[in-house]
This record gives sequence, C-alpha cells and structure tokens, in this order.
Amino acid sequence: MTRVEWYHLLKERHICPSCKRQDAYTLAGRTYCMECAEKMREYHSVHDKDPEGRKRSAARSKARREKLKAAGLCTACGKEPAYPGLTRCAVCHAKQQRACRASYKRHHASPRLGGEICWQCNKRTVEDGHRLCKVCYVAKLAAVKDNLKKGRECDDRIHRREDHGGPGL
Repeated sequence: MTRVEWYHLLKERHICPSCKRQDAYTLAGRTYCMECAEKMREYHSVHDKDPEGRKRSAARSKARREKLKAAGLCTACGKEPAYPGLTRCAVCHAKQQRACRASYKRHHASPRLGGEICWQCNKRTVEDGHRLCKVCYVAKLAAVKDNLKKGRECDDRIHRREDHGGPGL
C-alpha cells in the first residue's frame, strides 16, 4: 500500500494521519486531530514566512530537476522518460499545457471572445451573426470559392452555409 493510499484509508476512517488517533476534530470531517492541526499551523506560520527556508527549498527543487533531467527522466513526476526535446513526459506535458491554457483564458480576456471584433483582421467590428467583419467575410468567401474552382481542399463552411441560406461565418 502506498503512502497516498494509506493516507486516504486513514482519512476515510476519521483517523489522524499524523498521530494515528481519533478525536472529535477528525470525526467532524477534519483530516488531522486538533493537536496535530495546531502544531502544523504553528510550523507553517513560522516557516512559510522564512526567506532562507524558501531559498533552501528552491535550491533543493532545482537540484532535483537537474538530477532528473541529467538522467533523462520527467522533471515533474520523475517516473517516466522525458519526451524527446522536452523535460517532461507526454502525460505531464499534456497536464501542464491544459493548466497553462486554462490560466491564460482566466487572465487574458479577449474582446474577440465576446463577438465584437473580427477574428481575421482584429480591427473592425463584426456583422450580426458572423465572426468576421464585412471586408474579411467577402475576402474569405472569394478565397473559398476560388479554391473550390481549383479543386483544392479548404474549409468550405462559408460556402456551404451561404448556399443553404445560412449566415456563413
């Protein structure tokens, strides 16, 4: 049984993972008993504000990453081999990409998302029901029709929608 599995087993049985005792605190849904929670609160109130402790922690983390990188292992999980050209395995890289995209979406609101500005030129306002301004829409429609005449594959959503009476993009 791994440490994580052991931790969750104790937690679901309302036993403090630190001292292995059960009290009213753990029975009320808390993970740690009152004494251990207080000890942890004291420790973190002192050590989280210690700049030297942060520097030591950063140095340990950096040394760990460099050691894993030299061994060719993922610097995040340390278990799988790193993907060629990256320092993380494919799974950890995908997780990091998802997290970065979500963070970017939360912190960088685009006026284009509200449907106010053209997706092509990013300058003019869009027509109702479209994602493009009138100028870009006409240019895109002409390019699609030209590509269809030449037999090229293209994104013909504009062409199909217009033929069926739809609004296009």
